[in-house]
Amino acid sequence: MAYQPSLFPNYLTELQTEAAEKKRVRIEELNYVDFLKDFDKDWIERFADVETILEQLHQFPATVRAFKEGELAKPGDLLESLRAWVSLYRQYTGMEKDFFKPYWVPFLKDSMDVFIDLSDKDLPVFETPYYFIGTQKYIKLDLFKSAKDLLKAAKSGLNSRDVFMLRVAKIRKLNTGE
Repeated sequence: MAYQPSLFPNYLTELQTEAAEKKRVRIEELNYVDFLKDFDKDWIERFADVETILEQLHQFPATVRAFKEGELAKPGDLLESLRAWVSLYRQYTGMEKDFFKPYWVPFLKDSMDVFIDLSDKDLPVFETPYYFIGTQKYIKLDLFKSAKDLLKAAKSGLNSRDVFMLRVAKIRKLNTGE
């Protein structure tokens, strides 16, 4: 069968419709998760997006292992990771309670150091090191302004050296006040 240009837009429309339906069903499921009952509707929708983004990131093995704290979580494990995070967050007091947020999703397997922020529509990716130079405090060290930027970097071959150099540059900038 010869290529028929008119079939291609229909195929794309079908894929988009299928993806939208899959997301709608997932959001409906998430609305029944007990610990998410206090979450904003937008946060739940963005959580479903993060699961999809993680699915895509797992196509790039170097990126899956690019963070020193551990591998990227699998999309199917993300809800349990968020459950553990919310449980830990509820136990925080003082400085930790003021700094950390329950709508930050830890997206590394077995680590709560690198997060995606569900309250921001761009889904920024950041880590939260304890900064002990000068005033001791936790800091939000932005790694990627959006999850889409992380995905673009993954498609370009992001690896652990790239993430390390990105961290060094961000910390240098923080220390010099640039």
